Amino acid sequence: MADAFRDQADGLRRLLSSVPLQFITLTSAQPEPGRPWAVLNLAAALRLAGVGVLVVDAAAGAPGGLTSARGGGHELADVLAGRCALEAAILPGPDAIPVLPARTGVAGLAGEGAAARHLADRLHALPGGIEVLLINLPAGESGAQFSAALLKHEVVVTASPQRESVTGAYRLLRQLAREGGKRQFRLLVTGAAHAHEAARVHRTLAQAMQRWNGARLDLLGVMPADPHLRLAASQGRVLVASEPAAAAASNFRRMADSLIRWRSHAQARERASAPLFSWADAVGLATPKMRG
Repeated sequence: MADAFRDQADGLRRLLSSVPLQFITLTSAQPEPGRPWAVLNLAAALRLAGVGVLVVDAAAGAPGGLTSARGGGHELADVLAGRCALEAAILPGPDAIPVLPARTGVAGLAGEGAAARHLADRLHALPGGIEVLLINLPAGESGAQFSAALLKHEVVVTASPQRESVTGAYRLLRQLAREGGKRQFRLLVTGAAHAHEAARVHRTLAQAMQRWNGARLDLLGVMPADPHLRLAASQGRVLVASEPAAAAASNFRRMADSLIRWRSHAQARERASAPLFSWADAVGLATPKMRG
């Protein structure tokens, strides 16, 4: 009987290892105060949907990072070099979201090398199995952290309605499109006061990219300027877990659903040509009303 259970477990591990990892890289042209919590809430929403997810913190110790750069801790480079086990490098983040510090080594994650393949096998073998890597990249307009392999996967650029953020996002998108030949990106708008403001940011950037080289910029979703988000962050919690009924939490669940559907389309080689959502579906934000 024990042998039968071991055979079933081995078969399940082989089945999981045949499912390719999905890489979702989030970055911005300049530090966006809400981006780290956007990454964590998106991870929490994916986990609630039953997806095994690991946050890879390439911004560790930098502005926008989720983990510190304190000495003595293990990180991705140690795992890839065989200096420690994968489990020893993973830290428990807010609401037990697993976070892997990764100041270096991110560019090779999605590669075809033996180390990357071995790491993928180890991720699939973790309890629950890891299917999605959410990569929190440092802010900046340098594409040095990106590899050609990562650019083949999902890239989400975050931007706020501030003019400097929008112009910086446009420069970053152009650089990534020029250096990697990528023709499709996603946008996550942070800090929008209402739906119209978020729509303006998306429309401005999408039209600019279309005019420049025909690249598509689809809206992933909106992280609104919500006091519940700030309160949850101040308590070290993710809103999706602490206040699942909040409007912003619903937004993150919509984003997670879109990424899950993108994953299934990609696996079936049937990427849809239409944007992931209509505005009514994607934003989930009502035009603000005056409170009495």
